[in-house]
Amino acid sequence: MISFRSWIQALLTAATLVAWSGSASAHQREFGISIQPAFAGFPAVADPNSQPGLALTAGGGIGLEFYPLKYMAIVSRLAYTHALTTTTIGQATFNNEAGFPRTGDYYFKQSTAFASLGLRLETPSWWLPVQFHIGVGGGFALSIQTERKLLADGQDLRIPLNDIVKVAPIIPVTTGLFVRVASQVRFDLDGTLFVFPQNPVLVGFGITLALTFLFYT
Repeated sequence: MISFRSWIQALLTAATLVAWSGSASAHQREFGISIQPAFAGFPAVADPNSQPGLALTAGGGIGLEFYPLKYMAIVSRLAYTHALTTTTIGQATFNNEAGFPRTGDYYFKQSTAFASLGLRLETPSWWLPVQFHIGVGGGFALSIQTERKLLADGQDLRIPLNDIVKVAPIIPVTTGLFVRVASQVRFDLDGTLFVFPQNPVLVGFGITLALTFLFYT
């Protein structure tokens, strides 16, 4: 017959094993660092009266993630994307050297750096071989316009236009999927909608393919 002391020892052993396994599970994927090549289209404007357009860019960044809960992560991202092509958004008006306004087709190259912080929710890893996620955050985008020109009937008006830098708040809304290729290595495919909460509201997009390295504690 099993003694009371043996029952206590068995219960303590079982509790220790459960606590250890739960702790290991709770800390799995607690911290991650990702390398993120990206393609993006960010809103581009000349002035409040100009027609907005999209500046196509490519580049990359780095992401950090921390799991306070098993399927919820705090994520941060810092990235820079460089102009792929010259962008035009139609008519814009600038003053020439004599101070007279001139209107023409506005051409420029726009690169963008941005930083964000947010929350991400994930599906349980046992649903499918992949996990799906959705996230939302907040941050700032810094847009740099270079090689700015104003053309009328195909002729450069030769108005001296210096490089400009614009800073705007952004709300990134992200969805995508994860594929685990090793216990601590993951491939991510994300699509992001960048909302610029201004008047009028502007919208951009991003596509990211990330390689994430995960660390246990």
